[in-house]
Amino acid sequence: MNWFDQDGMLILPPGTIEELSLNRKNLMNKRIRTGEYVTCPKCEFSWERGSTKPGIIRCHKCRTRIRVEKIERGVI
Repeated sequence: MNWFDQDGMLILPPGTIEELSLNRKNLMNKRIRTGEYVTCPKCEFSWERGSTKPGIIRCHKCRTRIRVEKIERGVI
């Protein structure tokens, strides 16, 4: 089977590009809602955490490193 046409372009089944584009948009829209907010001790910028994992995150405004603990998820 030939994967490329005479101009060197990849041959894809009809609808493939639209499906890939839709899946990409869906993946970009997924965001973890933790309900936990972090406030930078240096510039006081505040934002919702996007992860429940422990570690070091950076302030989106001044790039200061902030150590955060794991968020324990309770069962409802």
